[in-house]
Amino acid sequence: MGNENIQEWVKNKEKELHIKVGLNFLNQYAISVICKIFYEEAIFRSFEALTVEEIIQKKGYSEASSKRPLELMCTWLCSKDILKKVVGEDQKVRYAITKTMPSPDLLQLEKSVVGRTMPGATQLLQLPLKYANEILMGQTTNEKLYAHHSVPLWQSYFSHPGMYIPSEIAAQFIYNKVKNRTDPIRIMEVGAGSANGTRALYELLLSKGQLNLVEKFIISDFSEEFLENCEREIKNKYGSHDIFEYKLFDLNSSPAKQGIEKASVDYILGVNCLHYIKDWSMQFQEMRSILKDEGWFLSAGYFRDTLNVPFHIELHGSFFEEYHDVVLNEKFRPEFGIMTPELFESALINSGYSETEIWPQRDIWENLDFYCGIVAGR
Repeated sequence: MGNENIQEWVKNKEKELHIKVGLNFLNQYAISVICKIFYEEAIFRSFEALTVEEIIQKKGYSEASSKRPLELMCTWLCSKDILKKVVGEDQKVRYAITKTMPSPDLLQLEKSVVGRTMPGATQLLQLPLKYANEILMGQTTNEKLYAHHSVPLWQSYFSHPGMYIPSEIAAQFIYNKVKNRTDPIRIMEVGAGSANGTRALYELLLSKGQLNLVEKFIISDFSEEFLENCEREIKNKYGSHDIFEYKLFDLNSSPAKQGIEKASVDYILGVNCLHYIKDWSMQFQEMRSILKDEGWFLSAGYFRDTLNVPFHIELHGSFFEEYHDVVLNEKFRPEFGIMTPELFESALINSGYSETEIWPQRDIWENLDFYCGIVAGR
């Protein structure tokens, strides 16, 4: 599938899945959850302008566990004109409400035509609301958001057709690179979760009768439970094959220390997960070290179009310490969270990748406020 064909494919996907409608719904749902959190926590009940630090002090929150989520939520509400930024004489950024804080009816949203098609996503986005007070007060760990009961919700969320698209794009990108090879490749999916990236490539190669192009699919995740569920589902769907290998792997640790040899992998793929890496500069170099010559490192997923509008699932992530406890860099990672494709590409270049690619082209999704595709480097 070349650039002309990918354009046609994108148009068909937009029409078939109503991607804009679904993503707009989830972004609105995330905004509604934030409003509900602020309403129930009695934040911005008056029109007084406050810094995040002043909110923390007034409410008695734990600064360590509340500062980043509050910053993201305030930024989000500013993008929807529910809050506004006010810079005082002391040059500090304060936030003030533009109207009475709404208390949305989340159940009504879930019962809507669009809401009924994505129950996993809405239930996931409710978890920050459920645990907001405990986490903001520092009374519980934010690991509850990734507890045993949430694993099926995550898998349901990422299995939704709209969330599967980045994996399909990554699969096509890889296929374009390897379709004429005579030696089979080793591909490693990191932060695999439901292993959508692996599934998409496996199914594409199967449909073309070219599974012989892959020697090994290495499916890795930091969670043993995710891996077990993933292995069970893949065996149920594709049967038991030696082509699949499952490995516990921490994205924030050295691959060598986890048994991955240098220059042993042809492709590394992360789908909607690489923003959890603490230090991009260091770890991207680590990833490069395990790639073979001409090997590619791919980030697939939804990227922000502009930094001031977060993607809906970032609400969930902002309550998780590993999400916001990251090394910032003004050139390519000015804040925590999901970056734009161009910023991620700059991070790859900074880490020594000599060739980079954003695919498909940046403006292909005319009707989306986000970019969906891959950023790759080798």
